[in-house]
Amino acid sequence: MKKIIWLYCVIIAVLYVSFYSSYAIVSETVYLNRNKDILEIGEDIEVYVTLENSNIVAFNLNLYYDKTKLEYISGPENTNVIENRILYVWHDETGGNRPKNGELAKFTFRAKEEGIANFNIDGEFYNNVPELIQTEFKGSSVQIGKETVIEQNDVISVEKVNFENSEHMTTGLEKNNTDLETLAVQDILLYPPFDKMIKEYSIEVSENIKKLNILAIPENENAKVQIIGSEELNTGNNLIKIEVTAEDGKTKSEYEINAYKRNTEEEKDYIEEQEENEKKLEQIYDAQKTSGEIEVPKNSKVESISEKPDFIQIVIVSTLAILVIGIVAFKYK
Repeated sequence: MKKIIWLYCVIIAVLYVSFYSSYAIVSETVYLNRNKDILEIGEDIEVYVTLENSNIVAFNLNLYYDKTKLEYISGPENTNVIENRILYVWHDETGGNRPKNGELAKFTFRAKEEGIANFNIDGEFYNNVPELIQTEFKGSSVQIGKETVIEQNDVISVEKVNFENSEHMTTGLEKNNTDLETLAVQDILLYPPFDKMIKEYSIEVSENIKKLNILAIPENENAKVQIIGSEELNTGNNLIKIEVTAEDGKTKSEYEINAYKRNTEEEKDYIEEQEENEKKLEQIYDAQKTSGEIEVPKNSKVESISEKPDFIQIVIVSTLAILVIGIVAFKYK
């Protein structure tokens, strides 16, 4: 009898954990892989969009690349390119029986200018339940041309530094600091995401945008920032410069934002693309819904949308059941 009671206790505990796992928030990282770290001008590189831990039945993604240093060569079907943004939409035409996992897409680029070329990504990804996955995005970069070699004469030996006046040395570094602590454009994402060591960024704006509200905060509060070119945007490319002058008044650095303003035809195409993406995702759901339930591949979890149990109630009932069985088991020990 005692063994049976404890067996029930174990079963309840397993069910408790199963329910908890079922209703935990799904979160994944979509990241970019590449087949080369360094390449020469004229050489091709392949960039892979990867998500490993979930079966994906639909997604739409935006892949952003450095157009000044890279030329887009090829990608999957149903891909559109607008300036430095590649839009790709995919869904499983079998209704979820052939989901993707691991490598989701491959794109090929050709190097055309030396320097560091950055890739970034965003989008929406749906698993085979189907439900929208909470995603984080991890970009990538590649070196075009030979890596910069630091001359031996330019390297300061640590042994030769006088640390007796370290406070003065730190102050001197601060006075020469031209790094930005924050760089952001209101209601628009920078690509790549801001990093004080990255000096060039790209954005794409609607045709009705005339002025950009840019927030630029220096690390040294005594440094001065001047923003040039953020007003009276023209159709096409607009170069915006953020000039940072250090506290010493001599040291300067510059950040750049290339803002591409869509023309009327491109704006129309952009809106149509967004609407088409929404329609495709709706078609996926409509094709998979049957009497309030979701059709998914065999061995996958199926649950009614309208009859989803409340997670808090499950926790309370399961906990009470475990306590009651534990008390009974102790009584008959």
